[in-house]
Amino acid sequence: MASSNISFYFFTGAEIHWRLLSKFHHDSAGFKTFLYGLTGFLISAGAILIVSWLLASYVYDFWGNVLGVFSWAIQRLWGGAIRPVIGKLRKSKSFSSHMDTDDEEHLLKDLGPPPPPSPTAKDSIVTIGDVAPPSKLYCTLVLLATVILIILRAARPHEYAYSFLSWVLPLSPFVGGAQCFTTVEVAGLLGNGGWLKGKSALGVPAHWDFLPPDPVPGFEDWYSCHGNCRRKLHYSPEKDPLHIDNLGDPILDTLREAFDQEKVSIKHVVFIKLESTRSDVFPVRKGLHMFDTVEESYDHDIPKEIQERFAKLTPTAEWLTGLSGPFSNNTTPPRGGIAATDAFTTGTYTIKSLAGSFCGITPLVADFNREYNHHIYQPCLPHIFNMLNTVMANETKEPRDDDYLTWPWESRYMQSVTDTYDNQDLLTPEMGFHDWITKETLEDPKKWKHPPTTEPVCLYGYPDEELREHIHDAIDDAETNHKRLFLAHLTGTTHEPWTLPEPWDHDRELVGHSDGGALRNVKRYLNAVGYDDRWMKTIFDMLEETGIANQTLVVLAGDHGVSVPEGAITPYDDSQVGAFHVPFVFSHAHLPPVTINAPVSLQQALPTILDLLISSKSLPSSASSAASQILSLYEGQSLLRPMKNQTADGHADWQFQVMNTGGTWLSMRSTNRPYRLVVPLRHDVEWRFSDLESDPDEKHAIWQFDGKEFEKVVRERHGADAESWVGDAAQVARWWVKDNWRRWRYDPCQKD
Repeated sequence: MASSNISFYFFTGAEIHWRLLSKFHHDSAGFKTFLYGLTGFLISAGAILIVSWLLASYVYDFWGNVLGVFSWAIQRLWGGAIRPVIGKLRKSKSFSSHMDTDDEEHLLKDLGPPPPPSPTAKDSIVTIGDVAPPSKLYCTLVLLATVILIILRAARPHEYAYSFLSWVLPLSPFVGGAQCFTTVEVAGLLGNGGWLKGKSALGVPAHWDFLPPDPVPGFEDWYSCHGNCRRKLHYSPEKDPLHIDNLGDPILDTLREAFDQEKVSIKHVVFIKLESTRSDVFPVRKGLHMFDTVEESYDHDIPKEIQERFAKLTPTAEWLTGLSGPFSNNTTPPRGGIAATDAFTTGTYTIKSLAGSFCGITPLVADFNREYNHHIYQPCLPHIFNMLNTVMANETKEPRDDDYLTWPWESRYMQSVTDTYDNQDLLTPEMGFHDWITKETLEDPKKWKHPPTTEPVCLYGYPDEELREHIHDAIDDAETNHKRLFLAHLTGTTHEPWTLPEPWDHDRELVGHSDGGALRNVKRYLNAVGYDDRWMKTIFDMLEETGIANQTLVVLAGDHGVSVPEGAITPYDDSQVGAFHVPFVFSHAHLPPVTINAPVSLQQALPTILDLLISSKSLPSSASSAASQILSLYEGQSLLRPMKNQTADGHADWQFQVMNTGGTWLSMRSTNRPYRLVVPLRHDVEWRFSDLESDPDEKHAIWQFDGKEFEKVVRERHGADAESWVGDAAQVARWWVKDNWRRWRYDPCQKD
């Protein structure tokens, strides 16, 4: 266990939460993840064994002497104080009167002979085996250290974290492991949470006339149960005290003309989730943390050759966002669309992030993928497109070859890496996908006509370009058979260890002094980002080749970031802002380029897609009416309209991010303040506060275990407004976590 702790820390920069051991998925992909750190584990174990062998005799002698002191002290106490007292009691009449003769004989036998009279100090010191009596100095040091330890233990603050740290390592998996948390502990934090008391975001689903008679996947809650039973509750924006709606506001002025003139036509939708992609690499930009790291590695004097490499590193991201990269000489106009510069993911665990983006929800506050086994509390995009197919079918109109509005939708999902990790293969159909390609299907030539042409680049699968022909086939099939394609794709090559296929060089120099350590990881990561930028270009080239580029909405969003310049290689237990701040783009050739700097969440992807389809008149009237009613159901605001950061009565717009692995920390922010709070969901982790306006890279974040002390430090460093915000945020988090479980119909104390 010590070897595991050491190797895991050096590999990831985080510590193992042993309580998660029983919850960790036992699939083959999860087992490979364990083996991935085997080298570090063996090195750590070997080092511990060698040091143990060298020090064993010294440690044995040391603790033998310490135990000798305790034995000597106990025998002195027994012989000099306790036995004489018992001897006197034995002779006293009062002592004898309370027991019969047999009892007295037994007691005298147990006590043994009386101590010798008037022992000298030397005689009273006993030896232990062949070990000489300890010296007075040694006895004094050991006993003094013991007394100090007892005093420190008594004076230790009554915080669970200290108790947790004091347990010996073999007990770590069992200490608190079976404990279920049922609330966020906010003792000591001042804040106003009374306005949330007794409220829930659940209500009886509204009646919709477009629903067919028989239940449709994703919409089961709208159907009354038969017999004498209670109708299931569903998320209701009207009931949600935190919900802020902007659907009644006009479309942004910069976008209105394109819709008024009906320039925007959306036949197909492609949603690309960018694995481990930070906002500051899409594109790489001057003045942001990633490029600052590169500049510092060259002492702010980047060689000309490296400048040229950066000029060509992320041109596709520049084209899609309209943002300029360092040393860019790109003169191509932006493609058009909406680019959000301050977007946060819904969860830093990839599988949870997929559910958050595709379903317009916040993931379940629970460790690992439990979403597949619980109630996904909103219809996901494939569910909605399937419902629109049902609505159009009820019109009894045959699809027309020349009118794509009459074509049915088809949803497909693709990734070149495995989906067997943590039951992702079970979540995908729960989100409404029934046609998907992964590493496993790529390796099965019976299912597809394009088997892999390259070797796997990591434990999880193949480079993204293995999907090229499959994506091309999906587009051709949709166009040939008159179907509207919703294609969801998760990239994989930007996942650690950032190994690239030939002829790409993952060790091409982009960072100074990068032969080892954190800077080597930065170099490999940036090269992987460059590879994925070319892959994005390949996808857009396919859209052009097949003639659908001008009628395809392409949504790009990071699943989460990774704090590589800060020294991390995985989002596990990573509370730094780089793990949450991700790209978020809605690209369409006939939309003007628009940059949104307001704080937004990937939870807003689904409502924005529906709003785009409705506003561009890319749905027939019946489907558009149904989509409008479905759109009103979601928590997130539409990016087509001005963002609202608080309600009329002053309550903030709160955004939540479930932090990897899901049940240890919760990240949150409000859009009317620049502050960010990481809330501990367990007693053995800290509170964390940062001001992203004055400290965008969180170099001076505040960490504290004790809530009261935490709030005090926040006030001292950031003032009364920040202190008040922290208290209010903690109260909101307390209410929201419980309501999150209610929406998912999840009991944290019940095993799945």
